[in-house]
Amino acid sequence: MLFALLVSLSGCASFTSVPITNKAVQGRYTLDEKGGWYAGEYIVLREKDFEYGQFTDVVGDPRMEMFPLRGRYKLDGCLLTLDHRLVESPHRIITPHKGRLIILKPNEADLLLQTGKISLEALYQRPLSRPN
Repeated sequence: MLFALLVSLSGCASFTSVPITNKAVQGRYTLDEKGGWYAGEYIVLREKDFEYGQFTDVVGDPRMEMFPLRGRYKLDGCLLTLDHRLVESPHRIITPHKGRLIILKPNEADLLLQTGKISLEALYQRPLSRPN
């Protein structure tokens, strides 16, 4: 919670001067497509609601049965809050990187601020699929 308070008070100036809006953040956020991931998470943001899920290559992992989780999200500058008690790290930073938005957990945001490096666990924005 301290992370959320600090980001909110800072106005996110350390991360971006680009306005982050509900319309701009819409999309499916997944791990970098260059990786061959065996486990991870994804977030889908629509205008006001989200879907959160995790995946693994472990067949029959009982932890995966509770996904996807759905709820509403809030934006306060670059602070993204996923309103669901079971979401891992519900407070995140959403910021532009190389022409698209990324979502970072608190420790990943710290890494970016301290070293300028993007974590391998950062989630990258992709367009939402359009129904046929």
